[in-house]
Amino acid sequence: MPAGPTAFFTPRKESAPVRRVLVFTIVALALLMMSIDATIVATALHSLQHRLQTSINWARWTITAYSFGFVLMLPVSGKLSEQYGCRRVFLGSVAAFTIASLCCGLVDNIYLLITLRAVQAAGGAGFTPSATGIIVDHFGDARDRAVSFLAVSSRSVR
Repeated sequence: MPAGPTAFFTPRKESAPVRRVLVFTIVALALLMMSIDATIVATALHSLQHRLQTSINWARWTITAYSFGFVLMLPVSGKLSEQYGCRRVFLGSVAAFTIASLCCGLVDNIYLLITLRAVQAAGGAGFTPSATGIIVDHFGDARDRAVSFLAVSSRSVR
């Protein structure tokens, strides 16, 4: 088996062919979106304050709400991944995150934006445990390297 960072992308001969690169890419992009979205609002606080006609303190709550929603839902989404399966939780999380992100972009009320940021984070919290489970399921013996590579990739963004 070839050595290097792409070694875990080659399927095992005894397993059914799995599109490992596609699975890994989708999971990595979802985690990237979630990581970026945690801090992206910090660059727009001034604009939020003026366009939504609110105080800077209320605008800052959009960041706090995201952190709170993420921390609150992370253990819950881990339990849901165990109970209902990683794929279902991942797809539900993607749907919740995407819909909440769209609504955040369309909202014109700071209170609704804060609420939607918490919902967005709750959806994003489902990515981490379900993504790890998906990688473990699809990568077999190479799962340790794949999960490590995924963890290193997502941490380098922050």
